[in-house]
Amino acid sequence: MTDARGVRWSLGACAASAMLFFWTGQADAYGSPRLVALALTGALAWAGLWNRTGWRRTSLDVPLVFCLAVFLASIAVSADPVLGLVGMYGSHTYGLVGFLLCAAVYLACAWSDEPFDPDRLLLLALWAAAAASAYGLLQSAGLELFAGVRASGSGRIGGPQGDPVPFGACLLLLVPIAAHFWRDPSPGRRNAGRIGGALVIAALALTLSRGAWLGAAAGLAVYFWLSGSALPRRRSVFIIVAAVAAALVAAVILRPTAKVSDSARLALWDSVARSIPRHPWLGEGPDSIQTLLRRERTDEFIRALGPTKSQVSAHNDFLQIAATMGLVGLAAYGCLLVGAWRGVGGALRESRHRSSVAAIAGALVGLFVQAKFNPVPLGALVLAALFLGLTARGAPQAGRAFPFKTAAASVCAALCLLGLGLYRADRQFHWARSYEAAGRPAPALKAYRAAVRLNPYEFHYRLNAARYMAALAVANPNLEVKRALLEEVIASGREGARVRPALADGFAMQGTYLLLAGAHGAAPRFEEAAVALDAALERDPSLPALLENRMKLAAALGDKARAEALRARLEQVSR
Repeated sequence: MTDARGVRWSLGACAASAMLFFWTGQADAYGSPRLVALALTGALAWAGLWNRTGWRRTSLDVPLVFCLAVFLASIAVSADPVLGLVGMYGSHTYGLVGFLLCAAVYLACAWSDEPFDPDRLLLLALWAAAAASAYGLLQSAGLELFAGVRASGSGRIGGPQGDPVPFGACLLLLVPIAAHFWRDPSPGRRNAGRIGGALVIAALALTLSRGAWLGAAAGLAVYFWLSGSALPRRRSVFIIVAAVAAALVAAVILRPTAKVSDSARLALWDSVARSIPRHPWLGEGPDSIQTLLRRERTDEFIRALGPTKSQVSAHNDFLQIAATMGLVGLAAYGCLLVGAWRGVGGALRESRHRSSVAAIAGALVGLFVQAKFNPVPLGALVLAALFLGLTARGAPQAGRAFPFKTAAASVCAALCLLGLGLYRADRQFHWARSYEAAGRPAPALKAYRAAVRLNPYEFHYRLNAARYMAALAVANPNLEVKRALLEEVIASGREGARVRPALADGFAMQGTYLLLAGAHGAAPRFEEAAVALDAALERDPSLPALLENRMKLAAALGDKARAEALRARLEQVSR
């Protein structure tokens, strides 16, 4: 196998992994396994480029350096740097990890031979999307192929992405690509466009993701506009806009929750926008939407989603970046968009691959439109990075660029190892929940402890372990065992508050379980519990359980004014 073929197949495997790969042998089947697969294929691509001489200058080189600098600066001033590095549990999209992966994949594709024949990688991506769509369609028919796959809970298909919104975001990228191959003079590629396009569009329709529908329609319009469609340009755009309007009307009919979803999104945007002045220059820290919302959510947001609900994304890329990485982050994002369009514009001037580049432009514009309404998953971002890499047309530069290749390959390898570490922790969490469901407390406790030990920063593990230990403690008649389990939970909360001080959860664990321990025979520690609960309420002032516990504690301490104020707030958020 030559270097060129090895790079080609590695990039193809990366595209397929972005669309298809997941693993059911853990609690979250879609996050860390896909990160491992994408980082591994990226590392293999850079390994194939190892002996190449020269390098290729691209339109995104400077914007990527600017973005990296902003990421590092925002993480440095963030109250939760771990979140900025790794990103949210199960997605890893908006943290430094996701950015480095996409940058490495883009540059590997740009430095390879694939930009000079982009259809090979585009065709492979289309077939991967067709396979993912076929799986999603089987799900819609009630035929789930894999045990342990979580249902979306909404009747909409999630495919290999596990959720209809990210699935729709990935699928919309391939709609203009399918249109490109549909018009190919080669019968084989034309049939691929027809079959793949039909499957992708059918699956996209069943996601009921209106943002993805709008993105797909916008992408098709851009493709027809730039490629020189047989239809007059105005007519083609008119047909697509009419189709989108019909689709939106259908969405209102088919999705009775659409009005609720829209009002919640507006309340979400308002809450996120109100948080921006708090840290205007470098933001709250990458991927910190959920953290800032728990502190900043408005009463309208609480009424729309309920007092216990939050969001992990702003559902708008500009608001997401402004709130988490500030105005400097917005400037870096603008430079990235300008650089991307410059690269696409330069590639469009080459008539040989105009239809391919027009399809890529349509895919990227479609994802850009979708990002105004919904979060973008890591798989879609990696596909977009690959497509952008196919538009690189710069002449090879002299020199071996050995240090950069070493750094890029090392970054991909490090991300792969990080993903494996995250996988190990989540695997233990998966076993813990399985043992708990089977009524086996000893191995369940061991697995919960292992999950927290392997990833002490993930509160998803810590909170579930605390809940289970507390339940065992309450049910156990042995006073010593009861107290030991509750003290372990309190210590876990104390450790969680130390490693993630920006979150309310560690402080809430301390306060809540100090009260529970006092109710089960331990010496009362009301003052310590009050300090912990107050710290939690500073970070999440609208959570009913926190308000109720602190209200009861205030009453026990004889602070009637505080108890009454907390009661009024509890009634307000619970309406």
